[in-house]
Amino acid sequence: MSKNTPFALLRIALLAGVLLAPFHHAEASHRVENTGDILRTLIPAVAYGTTFYLHDSDGRSQFYKSFFTSLATTYGLKRTISKTRPNGEDDAAFPSGHSSVAFQGAAFIHQRYG
Repeated sequence: MSKNTPFALLRIALLAGVLLAPFHHAEASHRVENTGDILRTLIPAVAYGTTFYLHDSDGRSQFYKSFFTSLATTYGLKRTISKTRPNGEDDAAFPSGHSSVAFQGAAFIHQRYG
């Protein structure tokens, strides 16, 4: 990893944040949910973008495999477990899709690039 890589990652993260900012609504009741939606998208987007920035085609292939494995596992478990949210709104509350996608992106960055 070169000296400039952390700064490049920061630039990618900031660019993604700017692109996703219009999706953030001003309503107070939705701020936490919208922030979760943005972070859920931002972390794997930075991980995926890093594979292009570093010309890492092997890493990109690994990203695809880990991303789709994570999604398949999460949504397979959601259908199997069918856990209702505490407020009773949804019957697919566990495991968290937001968490699994965000952690997949973070784990990919950590495992692949340190």
